[in-house]
Amino acid sequence: MTRIAYLDCFAGISGDMLLGALVDAGWAPERLQTVVDALKLEGVTIRAESVSKHHLAGTQVSVLAPDAQPLRHPADLVKLIEQADLPASIRSRATNVIMALANAEARVHGEPVESIHFHEIGAVDTLVDVVGAVAGLEALGVEQVVCAPLPWSHGTIRISHGDFPVPPPAVAALLKGVPVVGVDVEGEMVTPTGAALAVSLAGSFGLIPSMTVTGIGYGAGMRDWPDRPNLLRLVLGE
Repeated sequence: MTRIAYLDCFAGISGDMLLGALVDAGWAPERLQTVVDALKLEGVTIRAESVSKHHLAGTQVSVLAPDAQPLRHPADLVKLIEQADLPASIRSRATNVIMALANAEARVHGEPVESIHFHEIGAVDTLVDVVGAVAGLEALGVEQVVCAPLPWSHGTIRISHGDFPVPPPAVAALLKGVPVVGVDVEGEMVTPTGAALAVSLAGSFGLIPSMTVTGIGYGAGMRDWPDRPNLLRLVLGE
């Protein structure tokens, strides 16, 4: 039987939401910390805690890192992944996600990928989210990922370059060729890391496939929406 993970993105997806859903579905937080330790990021730890979003319980994972971080380019993140004491399959898939994100950023800014950089703390979050998500899926025995159509919300978001439309341009670029559904929510529901994970790891997008459900996990985002719990539902099945 094929072990399937379905990403039910009714409130969007981010890297920390996927980590939370994996932990909520049964991946021990201690194993996630082991993955973080393998990246040799000094002083970086994770915190997993139970939260409630609109009275629906889930797990929220936070990445805790020292404020002083070097400026990191995609090649720096890839090097950290390549040097990590992790299986080759995890390192390869995580690298693909990082480069998908970096190429999208380069495309929308009209710059070579080598010049793209991740904001200091953001680079640590991105790296942990990506490598942790890939490792967690592998630890849970997932062989195939299917993702729901992704919500396309509206509004603006302030980034270092100014006020930009939601979804941010890099997210919009990543979602090219991906089924989306318009939702009347003002704010960012799909983050760049979440989009990169979805498009890089999912083999298909659409309704949940026929399977026997074996587990469900809810991963919480940091924001709250007025009409829906800000949770990613991970459905495991065979």
